[in-house]
Amino acid sequence: MTDKIIDWDYPAVRRGISGFFDKGAGPGATAAEVLLQLLLPGAATLAAYLYAQTVFPDWPWWKLLLFCFLAFDMVGGIVTNATSSAKRWFHRATQTRRNHLGFIVLHLFHIALVAIVFRDFDWVYGLALSAFLLSAAALVLAFPLYLQRPIALFLFALGLLLEIYGWGTSSELPWFTSFLLLKLLVAHLLLEEPYRP
Repeated sequence: MTDKIIDWDYPAVRRGISGFFDKGAGPGATAAEVLLQLLLPGAATLAAYLYAQTVFPDWPWWKLLLFCFLAFDMVGGIVTNATSSAKRWFHRATQTRRNHLGFIVLHLFHIALVAIVFRDFDWVYGLALSAFLLSAAALVLAFPLYLQRPIALFLFALGLLLEIYGWGTSSELPWFTSFLLLKLLVAHLLLEEPYRP
């Protein structure tokens, strides 16, 4: 078994566009982490584009663009938030529960866009998913650290069941809710050791 290198120290955030990347992916991201953060969401975006062009050829350009953006953002968020560099950045000593909940709140805009554009102004879905997401995030953070992972995974599974048997899956965007919950409840909120190469 190889030695596990855990390093909570991160370099200073760079200036300019590089600094913008550092704040989203965590400063000091390795080349392999950066490659994953570009290739996997890039492939998801291409797949989304090809799928939409085949199944929904009559979509206007702006709807196709939004569909591809959501694919890039959701897959990119799942991958990025799960990296060790992002873990040590988003769980640094100065981050609070309020910071984490603030990050969750930003994604209510995504839910509203999906409710309006891809679910024909489905406000029941928009409000139900928003309430569930905020409640689930607050609940995860309320538990002691050693219980947060099983609670987050349970709530992720519950969210999938609510999607199927509650507010219903979107025919145009059936993956959105599961990807959103995976990105936020599992990849972002959970504190994990930042292993380094």
